[in-house]
Amino acid sequence: MRDILSALHRRNRNVSVLISPCRVQGEGSENEIAQAIKDLEKHPDIEVILVARGGGSIEDLWAFNTEIVARAVANCRVPVISGVGHETDITICDLVADMRAPTPTAAAELVAKGAQELSGRWVSLHKHLQQGIKEKILALRHRFLKASPLRFLDNYQHRLQNQRLRILSMQDRLLTNIDKRLVSSRFKLEHNREKPKESGTAQCA
Repeated sequence: MRDILSALHRRNRNVSVLISPCRVQGEGSENEIAQAIKDLEKHPDIEVILVARGGGSIEDLWAFNTEIVARAVANCRVPVISGVGHETDITICDLVADMRAPTPTAAAELVAKGAQELSGRWVSLHKHLQQGIKEKILALRHRFLKASPLRFLDNYQHRLQNQRLRILSMQDRLLTNIDKRLVSSRFKLEHNREKPKESGTAQCA
């Protein structure tokens, strides 16, 4: 327990610790461990639970191999880090926990992030947030310009200009056809005027 508290204090002094006392070996210890986990789980301010003890023989660690402890850890709504025994010791509690640490001290170090590490993480998240906001603003600006009334007005003016050119073209073709018709009619009229008149003989009875 002193190793855990020392590691927490060294890494981050702002971490609050709530200890649920129980025996960690011997007859009936498995019931106390399971009950301690359930008691901590009910506390509204608990964010993570450390189930840990120092090294020992397989008999000393046997309480962490029992079904009642395994179920208490697996069913706990709060994340559980198991740091039971030395690095080479593996118990069922380690296998069903949300995370396993090789030692109790390592479990404490997983919980308490250092101030420098947290500061670096905050700076990284801040940069990502700024970049995300910039990209979102640029995307919205692009969408706005794409849907801008000025764009529709430009399109309307372009279409209007095309219609005007079509009307002018049709007008030119119409005038050309009228001129051709007038020239043709005039030619026919002059041609008819130049034809000689046929003389006729009148007979009286």
